[in-house]
Amino acid sequence: MPVAPRHTAGMNKRILSALSLVFLFVVSVRADEQRLFLWRIQSGKATAYLLGSIHVAKPAMYPLDAQIERAFGNSNVLVVEADASPDKAMAMAVKMMARAGYPPEDSMDKHVSKDTFDALVARMAKDGMPAAQVKMLKPWFLASLMVLTELQKLGIDPQNGLDLHFLSEAKGKPIVELESAEAQIDLLDGFTDKQQEEFLKYTLKDMDGLAKNVNEIIDAWSAGDAKKIENYLLDPSKDSPEMQTLLVKLFDERNAKMAVKIEELLKTDKTYFIVVGAGHLVGKKGLLQLLGKDHRVEQMTRFHR
Repeated sequence: MPVAPRHTAGMNKRILSALSLVFLFVVSVRADEQRLFLWRIQSGKATAYLLGSIHVAKPAMYPLDAQIERAFGNSNVLVVEADASPDKAMAMAVKMMARAGYPPEDSMDKHVSKDTFDALVARMAKDGMPAAQVKMLKPWFLASLMVLTELQKLGIDPQNGLDLHFLSEAKGKPIVELESAEAQIDLLDGFTDKQQEEFLKYTLKDMDGLAKNVNEIIDAWSAGDAKKIENYLLDPSKDSPEMQTLLVKLFDERNAKMAVKIEELLKTDKTYFIVVGAGHLVGKKGLLQLLGKDHRVEQMTRFHR
């Protein structure tokens, strides 16, 4: 494996965060109000604040808007996709690394086309990884590793991600998972060979524009622009049926399961602060649409009353 064991836990959290970049009824507001990527959901006695997370936030994004921090402070429970707290990181890392490679008798060049494999080897050589190591790792893992490495070159540390920020600020606040790290790994490792190759090809194609994409995502998030986030995620799949299938698995199917769990939370009398990747909020099958069918969903602003 290309990563020394003592670095595995930290790398695992960064890779899980970087995955979101490989893919990624807004309520109208007055002109003098600046939207936040934060929505309030009202249901009976329960209230939930739904924050679209940027998993690779820059330090300059902090401190977050007071409205976001106030919503978190007023909440009884923190809800995340998967708990990546430091005390959970090592177990997550062990599970990920156990699934990242092929058995000794197998290798990646047997599962992807020669053109894709050669392009990957050339790209990874720039980062000092020889072909012998590349071929022993699965496409989904290497796609994640490429993004992580490029982010580090750009000086962007996924440790600044919003999920980890609120996990570190929880300080005894109960934490509820909508999924789990193991479920996310199962999803990626469960892709067919063709799907994994498409995932890898998309990542290779996108690498040179990663810095621009990261900045555009952060700008859209900062402006509370859900439509831009939606367009960023959906545009690349328009000419690729295989990518459309992947997006269904990465977003639509997971959104439906998350919505069911959130609905259960909304039956209580507590206040929840929910942090999930921004891409899960948007689109016709995003959480905003799914939860908006039965509840009042209102986008918050910096001057929200």
